[in-house]
Amino acid sequence: MELNYKFIIRKRAKTNGGASYQLILSYRDRDGKWKQKSKGGYALRSLAASDKEKEKLLAAVKKTGNIDPVNEGMTLRDFSALYISWRKELAPNTLLIYEWLADIAGPLLDKPMTDITYADIFTRLQTLPYGERTKVSWARYMKHLFREAVRYRVIGVSPIADLIYKPRMDTAGGARLRTMTHEEISHLLDTLHARNLELWILMYIAAYTGARVGEVLALTMGDIDFKSHQITFNKQLSRVGKNELGIRRMKSKNSCRTVPAPPCLLRALDEYREHRILYFHGRLTRYRHGEMLTAIVRKILPNHTMHDFRHTYATRLLSSGMDIKTVASLLGDTISTVERVYIHYTDEMREKAADDINKIFGS
Repeated sequence: MELNYKFIIRKRAKTNGGASYQLILSYRDRDGKWKQKSKGGYALRSLAASDKEKEKLLAAVKKTGNIDPVNEGMTLRDFSALYISWRKELAPNTLLIYEWLADIAGPLLDKPMTDITYADIFTRLQTLPYGERTKVSWARYMKHLFREAVRYRVIGVSPIADLIYKPRMDTAGGARLRTMTHEEISHLLDTLHARNLELWILMYIAAYTGARVGEVLALTMGDIDFKSHQITFNKQLSRVGKNELGIRRMKSKNSCRTVPAPPCLLRALDEYREHRILYFHGRLTRYRHGEMLTAIVRKILPNHTMHDFRHTYATRLLSSGMDIKTVASLLGDTISTVERVYIHYTDEMREKAADDINKIFGS
């Protein structure tokens, strides 16, 4: 998506031989036309380029540039609610995520959008009591929402069009991902095997296929091919209404996939089908809520969630040297998503490739 504003610093000669600097804000209006607003007379380039002066110029444009009088004073809460009400074509689960992302704006919700600055958004972003992936999602949604606010003439220009949030990195230089050790997975599975076979098999499938929780919950025995040692994921259990869950097709073609099932998983499934209850809906389980499964995981492994099975599966494949295209195919993700989420491991693969090339062709 194109940036809808940019700043330029221009040096202007004075009649007395000195120089002054001008700060120019070029911005794109709702019709896609570029306009400019400027302020001059700065003695130093650093003064013209300061964040404080840029904020002043942005604020002036936001309050005077191409705003519909009907929208004057509209708060972030009001615009977010309106925008979500307009996007009825989106899946119910996506709309609920949008509502939640808007709600965590907290103290900014009741502030007029014309008064919200880059600093406001960035400060809130830094203090959100959530993980790095949630922060990235919130930053992206806020950028999208403010861009739409420009389009609907609620503000003249987005104050965060150039916002880029980089997740905190761990000491190895990779984005922080929670993965499970082999010992942790074994402890979890052994504990559940003794208590609840139904929960045990769900965790077993998640651990050895890397499937999303909704995909695991939608599985039927018909999706498991014991002869070819494969499991097919072609549907998911997710929201079909605000308070209703149901079986839905996958979000994308990439998500539909058939993955190999290792012998240990097939043995576990074989044991489970000997003891399973025949549920009328054909699914392997009566459980319907991923949040409940995460609560079970946390009782046994306090620092982990159901989604950590997926991270663990992916990182183990990448660390073993499997190529990114194959890993993406097994996860039901795009190559770009795998590279972005597991960048530390893909960088290691590139370094290993460079070493291999040096060994093959010589240094």
